[in-house]
Amino acid sequence: MGHYIVGTVSLGCFIGIDIECIKPIEFDCIEYFMSETKIAQFNRLNLKEDKLDYFYSIWTLKEAYSKMIGMGLNMNLTEVSFSLENQQFRSALGDVFCHSMIVDEHYRLSLISSKKVNINVVDIESNLVIEEFNI
Repeated sequence: MGHYIVGTVSLGCFIGIDIECIKPIEFDCIEYFMSETKIAQFNRLNLKEDKLDYFYSIWTLKEAYSKMIGMGLNMNLTEVSFSLENQQFRSALGDVFCHSMIVDEHYRLSLISSKKVNINVVDIESNLVIEEFNI
């Protein structure tokens, strides 16, 4: 399993980013950061792998958002909502742009931006672009 440091560079927009190692956890904390609607969606998932993916997708998006606005975890995360539409995460918050991806099968990386941006994911050891996308 790899170890990652993530960072962003931008001009003219705010960006938040988060990366988490996907590992089995107890789900007893979800009421602290998911709305009742999202908890109901979570509870309808049957497979533990689907629950882990959903958990880490929502968690990393919310943490990235809280970093983008400069609040960190000092905010009510249940008020921040994301949905998956056409393979893209969308925010109920309005004008923010989201992207979430799996990195090497063991990590979930999410990025939130205040404007549409082009993203290059670069492996700094090899100086190779791993993925390019727009949000």
